[in-house]
Amino acid sequence: MAAEINSDKLLRALSLLTALRQNTSGESINEYKGLTTSHVTEFHTILSNISSTGIEVPEFFIPEQEIKPLVTSTSSSGGITYSEVKYVRKSLFLTKVDGIINYLQLLLKEPPRKAGYKT
Repeated sequence: MAAEINSDKLLRALSLLTALRQNTSGESINEYKGLTTSHVTEFHTILSNISSTGIEVPEFFIPEQEIKPLVTSTSSSGGITYSEVKYVRKSLFLTKVDGIINYLQLLLKEPPRKAGYKT
């Protein structure tokens, strides 16, 4: 299957995904703050580039309902104030990134070579 796909484009996507993963998995990024819509947009752009090769990857996109503002304050009267910036849970983001990285690695893996002579 590896010969049928645009391996250069997929290798570039894999490189970008790996860099994105490495730069978003640090301890300084907590579960609910730190991964903004800009991270999601970058991730979705990479997924769209993968899709342009003919490989369908819809299950890796982060659903819009998972990108939410944070509660910044509450009042005793029940009022809630939300952040202007929207965030995605770190665990969901990293699960999707890891999933597509694993998928691409399996897809790009060369089949084992057979020993012996070709006839």
